[in-house]
Amino acid sequence: MLMNLKAQEYVCTLADSGTYSRASELLYISQPTLSMYIKNLEKSLGTPLFTKESKKMVPTFIGEKYLEASRKMLESEKEFEKILQSYQSGHSGFLRIGTYLRLSPLLLPPTMVAFIKKYPLVEIKITEDIFTILTGKLKSGELDLILCNHSSNLDDFSSIHIMDDHLLMALQPNHPAVENAKHLPGLPYPWLDLKYLKDDRFIIQNDDQMIRKFTDRALTFSQVIPKQVLKISNIETAVQMASEGIGPAFCMESYLKTFRTFKPVNYFLVGDVNVFANLSICYRKEFELNDFMEYFVEQITYQL
Repeated sequence: MLMNLKAQEYVCTLADSGTYSRASELLYISQPTLSMYIKNLEKSLGTPLFTKESKKMVPTFIGEKYLEASRKMLESEKEFEKILQSYQSGHSGFLRIGTYLRLSPLLLPPTMVAFIKKYPLVEIKITEDIFTILTGKLKSGELDLILCNHSSNLDDFSSIHIMDDHLLMALQPNHPAVENAKHLPGLPYPWLDLKYLKDDRFIIQNDDQMIRKFTDRALTFSQVIPKQVLKISNIETAVQMASEGIGPAFCMESYLKTFRTFKPVNYFLVGDVNVFANLSICYRKEFELNDFMEYFVEQITYQL
């Protein structure tokens, strides 16, 4: 018995069997021991739980109420035992995942399909937020894993590399700067020097968003200080604005699978092509991934 429910077990067994002799046999204890236990229990409660009628022990009113509560407790213990066995075998528990609002629709739906099928008893909690909030919650133990892109080693965490994630610029196809784009060997998108856009209105994200750090680096690399800036946190909205000709916008390469623009838009590598984000799954260094967490990582990697 995982919980200390001896009293509940004794009372239920006596009620079901009807006699001390039969109940003691079922409980593998002596009859005097059982009788003394029930008497002490009744004394502590201040009222009898059983009366003897026709050689049979029959529950009193309070005895019936005690039985009702005891059966629920014993049933709860059985359920808990199943949960514990499942947990110890690595098939249940909880998985608290954090990622960006932009990455969430790309990776989580297909990953969850496979994960829930294999581990239906695992409770999943998903947090969508910016990089600083996610890493803070990971450090405090509020999250188990975060899927993020970063530019340097995160000393507080262990990480599993998923892919190199380049910063891209979105631009209307008929923009005059497009003709200056260069196709460089081995790169998936043409490269465009931001100096050709120095007079444009740049659509950029807020200072606390990770993509902003890469945007600022690209602008610095091209020695461009935007004359006009439109700030917006939603990256897909920014790309939609770029397709309308409002100005160049930025996004990460990994985001493109979920973007749908109403008008055509071209994407270009910008800044130093050797600088890119490390899209990875991070977790606390002292934290050991269990079986279902490792399976989640495998599924995320498979999607990319």
